[in-house]
Amino acid sequence: MSVLCCPKRLQPVAGAVLAAVAGMVWHAPYVRAGAFLQPQGRGQVIITGRFERSDRYFDNLGRLRPVRDYRKFELQAWSEYGLNDAVTLIFAPSFSDMRTSVPPTPVHREMSVRNIYARVEAGARFRLFRSEDSAASIQVTAGLGGKAGGGASFGLRQEGNELDIRLLYGRNFEIANRRGFVDLQGGFRLRSGAADEWRVDITTGLHLRERWMLLLQSFNLLAGRYGTFQAKRSSKLQASLVYRIDRNWSLQAYVFTTIAARNARRDSGMIAAAWRSF
Repeated sequence: MSVLCCPKRLQPVAGAVLAAVAGMVWHAPYVRAGAFLQPQGRGQVIITGRFERSDRYFDNLGRLRPVRDYRKFELQAWSEYGLNDAVTLIFAPSFSDMRTSVPPTPVHREMSVRNIYARVEAGARFRLFRSEDSAASIQVTAGLGGKAGGGASFGLRQEGNELDIRLLYGRNFEIANRRGFVDLQGGFRLRSGAADEWRVDITTGLHLRERWMLLLQSFNLLAGRYGTFQAKRSSKLQASLVYRIDRNWSLQAYVFTTIAARNARRDSGMIAAAWRSF
């Protein structure tokens, strides 16, 4: 695990991984969007397993091109705790297992390279405004990432240090006698060893039945040039179902894919998660 430092361009790290989902609080019988904070003395833990793969790449004109196979499995434990009614603490350790194929050389045949990364994110969400049906907050998280095993990177994504600052607005609504919410997040992510990113995440949730909730999400990023790397952008769509077992336990299953991008991989995959409120 690397150590957070402050070089020339603020190498710290942070990132709310899937913050639009992981930042959400769902206590029966109400729906709360990500901008809402945890009540004082209460919290939740979300254990997530994520698998993604890619064998296509969006070029500089946004056209799909073949690229060597890339696969990633990530396990994360996102936890939140209400320090008081104005501050929610965030802590999220994770491990990533990445694999990619390496082109053949005169000495070696084509082979698969595997790297394992460890990461810890920590931070807080601060209340700016709160009413019965809407809320606004600001979230700041810092992340430390580093290689925990494996060989040379060979183009594998690096889990570096980041600092993520974002504004959140959430509003609950009711349509056709069904409860739902919309959550809007906009932020800026400072990254060490990579281009900084602007991010916009949009989440809409709707109760289909008393125990079932549908989530539709859009994750969007824009990054400038960095060294020899071109500017990039990407937009991902994600759909998931959440099943509430009881007041404290819920299960969630997702699918996601990149629908448009420039100078970025087309990632697709699936996610499973278990929520525990306390």
